Amino acid sequence: EALHDREMVKGFILDGFPRTLKQAVALDALLSEMGYPQVKVINIIVNDKELMRRMLGRGRKDDTEETVRHRLNVYKEQTLPVKEHYRKKSAIFDIEGVGSIEEINKKIIDKLKSG
Repeated sequence: EALHDREMVKGFILDGFPRTLKQAVALDALLSEMGYPQVKVINIIVNDKELMRRMLGRGRKDDTEETVRHRLNVYKEQTLPVKEHYRKKSAIFDIEGVGSIEEINKKIIDKLKSG
């Protein structure tokens, strides 16, 4: 419903979606049908060791080394093809995800403004 609000043409963020290539293709078709401009994807790059440290540090009961490793494997199997899909369209922006939240946010905003 929110996508039908014409204010959204100015921009919006889908966090963690699409997660599969099938979802990406469907999203592209929907946005094109609705008249939205090209999709831009922010790909925050963080190595597996740092991701493991962050996820284990959240204090959630289900964040064990085994479950985090499983999540990383699922990402590599299902979500990496999405990244390549958008890379082929020159719609992806890689951002180094190391630093404070403020520093990473600034990198994202600067990248979006420049391109």
